[in-house]
Amino acid sequence: MPSIKESEIQALIISYLTINKYVFWRNYVGPKIVNVGTQKRFIKSPMAGLPDIIGVLKNQPGRMFAIEIKNAKGRLSELQTEWVRKLEAAGVLVIVTRNLDQVIDILVKEEGIK
Repeated sequence: MPSIKESEIQALIISYLTINKYVFWRNYVGPKIVNVGTQKRFIKSPMAGLPDIIGVLKNQPGRMFAIEIKNAKGRLSELQTEWVRKLEAAGVLVIVTRNLDQVIDILVKEEGIK
């Protein structure tokens, strides 16, 4: 049986966050294509490794969360691990997940929702 794609997990999480009225955004930190004269160049993002989704907890205004999504076989890169470390040190709730249920469980617990 094929594993679910990260993009599919991400779509489920974005739907949940939208329905539940979280303030959040999806990061896109892939390479950027720029025109230099008649040539196209790829520029690596200085934000590479930043989690897929960043948002603000509803019941804790100003406290942010970050969600990094991995499929069943995925693992964090060195850059992603470094971002997780930096964000956690800054007080950001970081969720590395493989499914929507885990995100819901952590957010509900963190928000103190019963």
